[in-house]
Amino acid sequence: SSAAPLATPGSASSAVRDLFAGLRRAQVAPAESRPEAAARVRALFAADAIYDDLTQEGSQGADYIAKVVDTIAGLPPGAEVALQDVDDGSSSSGFLWRASEGGVSVKGTGFARVDGTGKINYLCTLPEPLLKTGEATTAFLRVATAAMGGPKEPVPEVRARVKSPKMPGKIPANEVVRYLYQEVQYADVEGGAVAFFSPDIVYEDTVYTAPRLGKAEVESFFNRGSIPGFAFVVDEISDGRSACGFRWHAEIAGQMGPRGVTFYKLGAEGLVTYVRDIPESTMKPPPFLRLAYTWASLAGPLVSRRAVLASAAANVAEGTGQGQGGP
Repeated sequence: SSAAPLATPGSASSAVRDLFAGLRRAQVAPAESRPEAAARVRALFAADAIYDDLTQEGSQGADYIAKVVDTIAGLPPGAEVALQDVDDGSSSSGFLWRASEGGVSVKGTGFARVDGTGKINYLCTLPEPLLKTGEATTAFLRVATAAMGGPKEPVPEVRARVKSPKMPGKIPANEVVRYLYQEVQYADVEGGAVAFFSPDIVYEDTVYTAPRLGKAEVESFFNRGSIPGFAFVVDEISDGRSACGFRWHAEIAGQMGPRGVTFYKLGAEGLVTYVRDIPESTMKPPPFLRLAYTWASLAGPLVSRRAVLASAAANVAEGTGQGQGGP
């Protein structure tokens, strides 16, 4: 029989909920029913849907989407890819997800857009980095910016005043992001970006092992990470109001750098209470490393993810003659 969508056409946020609910149904379905359950998930996507899996090079289409759906549907019992949170976007939506098995898990962010019929015509997902480079990331960016010829703006050392300051707690999440990244980042405003954050903000930059807790920690974090010539450029913001997701890319000395997906959530007072920020890896792993990443994300709790990744890297280097002992 032909597969039908899991839900009637609607908002992007409902499409995201249907996507994860459908993936779960497909995974727990009896083996004989799994193909039809997976087909129902694929039916949530438009025929011309684009999938930006930021662990891969380039954009993917229907064949890749089908492969991912079938892979998740075939996960073993105990493994799960689950939706953690989703904004209230209508035409586009940001979301948080987690893949886990046993005591090991990996977090992620995502962004989806729907067409006029409510089908997903664009999906972007990004998992947290396995290796937490922390402060070394900022140090590297300072060196990289200098090596690429200096500031070339877009973020100047001396900033002009924001022409039309916004009031914290008075604008929806998508406008908060637009204001902070398109105005406050490039200019000066009383209170800066942290004026829009709740006193109990949890700011999760996933290149670090622990989140920043509270406005004081977040402000210190922002100040240490400020680099003239480096900026985050927003590519697309969901239209969520209580929360939103957005896609971005970095500009380093005027040149395009890594991309990322970030999620902002507002509290009852209209201030940002939670942020999850994930940048893509600048190195797209060859097959062995990609396999190691997937396996490490879903392996048992006794396995060190770093050890798995290092072992796979050593195997690749040995096989290609790129290790330290190679010719």
